[in-house]
Amino acid sequence: TSSVFAASVFVFTISLLVFSFTFYLISGLSLSTFLLALTFSAILFWLFLQYPFTYATNYRIKSTSEMVLAVLYMAIGMKVVPNLEYAVKFAAENIEGPLAKDLKKVLWSVYNGIYTRVSDALDWLTEKWKHESEEFCDAINIIKNATFSTFVEREKALNEAIQAVLEGTEERMRRYAKSLKTPLALINTVGILMPILGLVFFPLMSIFLPEVLQPFSVIVGYNVLLPFFVYVLMNNFLEKRPYAFHQPRVEEHPKFRKRNLLVLVLASLVSFIFFTSIYFLFTAEDKMTYSLLAVATLTFGSAGVLFLESYEKSKLREEIIEIERELGVALFQLGMQLKRGMPIENAIKAALPRMKNFKIKKLFEKIAYNMEMGMDFHSAVFDKQNGALVEFPSKMIEATMRALVEIAKSGNLLLAEAMITIAGYLKSVHKVEEDLKDEMTEITASMSLQAIMLAPLTAGITVALVGVVVDLLKFFAGMLKSFQQITSGYGPVGSVSIGPLERFSNVSQLLPTEFFQLTVGIYVVEIVVLTVIFTNIVDTGGDKVARNSLLAKSLGIAGAVYLIVLLVVNSLLAGMLPMLTGGLA
Repeated sequence: TSSVFAASVFVFTISLLVFSFTFYLISGLSLSTFLLALTFSAILFWLFLQYPFTYATNYRIKSTSEMVLAVLYMAIGMKVVPNLEYAVKFAAENIEGPLAKDLKKVLWSVYNGIYTRVSDALDWLTEKWKHESEEFCDAINIIKNATFSTFVEREKALNEAIQAVLEGTEERMRRYAKSLKTPLALINTVGILMPILGLVFFPLMSIFLPEVLQPFSVIVGYNVLLPFFVYVLMNNFLEKRPYAFHQPRVEEHPKFRKRNLLVLVLASLVSFIFFTSIYFLFTAEDKMTYSLLAVATLTFGSAGVLFLESYEKSKLREEIIEIERELGVALFQLGMQLKRGMPIENAIKAALPRMKNFKIKKLFEKIAYNMEMGMDFHSAVFDKQNGALVEFPSKMIEATMRALVEIAKSGNLLLAEAMITIAGYLKSVHKVEEDLKDEMTEITASMSLQAIMLAPLTAGITVALVGVVVDLLKFFAGMLKSFQQITSGYGPVGSVSIGPLERFSNVSQLLPTEFFQLTVGIYVVEIVVLTVIFTNIVDTGGDKVARNSLLAKSLGIAGAVYLIVLLVVNSLLAGMLPMLTGGLA
């Protein structure tokens, strides 16, 4: 809109003045500092201008992550009470995010007389989302039409609704996965490898273009501008993502409600060592040691903090995901036991031996134990202190068990039929989700390999080569100075012979190797972080626990590869340098 554009122009003008003054104080007035100020101002202008679109994209991604579950829960709600209002209410209570608000708005609009029927309010919902997910709208319409059908027809319609949303989602995600191959290759090449390889030419370019490629420009360019460029590319491809996966609510587990003191202590220690290394980088004589220490602290220290923060959560997350995957099989076993006329407590005990190799066995063991202690089925599952779900914070498990508890009030026969039907629903949902995860993981694996292995490997070799190039240039500058002293007594002839080589006197303006190493090391860390965030959103929908766990592993591996390769290649080239300079001297 015009107001957004006007605000963006205002921000651009103010930021240009502020950045120009700031960079002038840091490194003086020059063409490169003005270009940097202009670039930063343009970035802020772009961010303000794009904010409404970014917000809309995030809104859409959060909504699509719940669409399959919304249809699933509406179908389960129809099993509890064959009423459209109850189905919408059940789904709204068991999903989160923007779509949950939309479902609540559907009910609110009916209760406040804006619409006379829930089906009319659902028409508003399908109209809103038809351009984003046709399959979701088709499934909602199928459920709407099933409300007044017979029992057999309703069961068939509910199955059809779930299959419609699953098949449509799977097809859209497969198309998206295929469309990602070329863009990911572009990100890997233009955003990661080419900038690192281009670093080899910076020493020579800095000599011949000293006004443009100043040390400050190199640092800001590689640690701010390039990562921002990669972020923009990645975000552009995420905007087209048609579906995201739901995430277990690991943080709601009782043992994770308090912050880990050890994580805070380690994070403080890592920060102290990093900034101390930066301080000694400017003041100590052995600058390269502190430069390497800063990068090692940033990579391994951050990896350690993230590992401690996510290790236990990651184990619980994997366990909950496995239990969600096994829930359909367990419900089918229980349903078959209930069909024999067993009470629910006896049916659970009878089904437990068939679950001996399943992680979900612990959930039903807890339910059976609670019922032996005198709790009813509802309390055994949902009691806030001792309920089975306290140890397994999963919205999917909670919603399924809540439906079963309500159906159990109508008798064991209906409960048995519902368990078998819901088991089929869950099996279909998990099959599609697993297929999609395999499809997306195959696409993002190459990108992860580039960021975690190839980029640090290339960066380590490049920094070592640049160090040798800088040493050679300094050697040539010394030779040039000696040659100039020898030829200065030959008058104009001597001056002419030296003229073409005078630019090598700019070698003193080059970015020192230790600062160059720090710049590249930070850039490698930024690329790893951006890549992990991107692949995590594609693979899991942005699950924080999975992201932190993957970041810990990736930073540790990338840091080790970068530093080992740098030290090994540098020692090899350092041994060759005396032979090169000795032969020239």
